[in-house]
Amino acid sequence: MTTIKVGLVGLGEVAQVIHLPILQALSNKYEIAAICDISQELLAAMGSATTFLPLNAILTQQNSLSRKISTLCLL
Repeated sequence: MTTIKVGLVGLGEVAQVIHLPILQALSNKYEIAAICDISQELLAAMGSATTFLPLNAILTQQNSLSRKISTLCLL
C-alpha cells in the first residue's frame, strides 16, 4: 500500500497534541514528508528524519520533494 505523503505547516500545540500523534499512529497510511514552522526550536525537535521546507517552496512546488507531497495540512 502506498503511503500518502503529507506536508505540515504549523507545529503549534494542537498539532503536537492531536495531529502529529494521529499521523504517527497511522504511519502505515501517512508519511510526514515535509514540515514548516516559524519556530526553529520546534523544527529542531522534529528530528532529522523530516525535511524542512520554506512555505513558499511547498506552495509553489519549487523542488522535487514538494512535487511528491500528496496533501498539505495548514495547522
